[in-house]
Amino acid sequence: MRAGASKNKKALSKNAVPHFKVGFLAPKYWLTWLGIFGLSLYQWLPSFLKQVIANKLGLLYYQKNKKRRNIALTNVQLCFPDWSDEQYQQFTQQHFISTVSIMFDMPRLWWSSRVSLQKDIIVEGSEHIEQARKNNENIIFLTCHNLALEYGAIGLNFKLPIVGLVNQLRNPVMDWLISRARTRFNSQLAVKSDGIRSIIQAIKNKQAFYYLPDEDSGKERTIEAPFFAHKKQTLPVLGKLASISNATVIPCYCWFDVKQNKYIERCLAPMQFDNIKDEAQSTAQMNQILEELILIEPTQYMWTLRIFGKYKDDKR
Repeated sequence: MRAGASKNKKALSKNAVPHFKVGFLAPKYWLTWLGIFGLSLYQWLPSFLKQVIANKLGLLYYQKNKKRRNIALTNVQLCFPDWSDEQYQQFTQQHFISTVSIMFDMPRLWWSSRVSLQKDIIVEGSEHIEQARKNNENIIFLTCHNLALEYGAIGLNFKLPIVGLVNQLRNPVMDWLISRARTRFNSQLAVKSDGIRSIIQAIKNKQAFYYLPDEDSGKERTIEAPFFAHKKQTLPVLGKLASISNATVIPCYCWFDVKQNKYIERCLAPMQFDNIKDEAQSTAQMNQILEELILIEPTQYMWTLRIFGKYKDDKR
């Protein structure tokens, strides 16, 4: 089946949005369902108690998961080489606490109503979106792998139709549930392996593309570009994609505000490329914008992501 030929209105490409199957109720998935049920009940706890639990479990996660802790510490040390050991530790511990807090909050996206989520997600800088729409411009939302990116997508989706690229999860029950959450409010998905052609067509059809270019993609088809105090292999795609689809690029970042118990999506002014046809220059400029976004709430960036390729003791 060609990309875009799926009969599933929520998918741009075949199998991008899985359907529920009776086999999901088999005994091998009972622990998954138990976790889903437990997290759903967790939502009824008072916010202060949820934060106490997140603090304790986040620190436990930091202590017990040596692999993820080392990746996060390596990333932070490479990006911020002037910090002290104490700063690295405190920062990374807070990151793990935020990870647990936001991960345990996922049932809000699974079950909450549109009205409830619109109260939970505040979109700042929406005037940039409205101006682009007023000018009849196509839109690419440039963001990064922040912990609250799922909330960010839905917050923007309340403003206009969204399309995103996804990787299928190993657990089919969670793949179905998370894909269901992503497409509840007029958004579509495409699988990364299907390529970008269907995405370009969607952008031209006035669907905004939610683009996350910060994960390491190896050395194939990438170039080295500065990222904080280090360099990383980066896909030089944004400039070309914006040019081909005739789109304006609006940077955005979402984070959880503990004091308000709400998710904040901040949209910045559209990017002005110095030279959109110069891959090296436009890619370096993109990474500068990603840095600016991450620094809005740095502990809530996915520091456990492999940003810089292989790591010590990495057996990939």
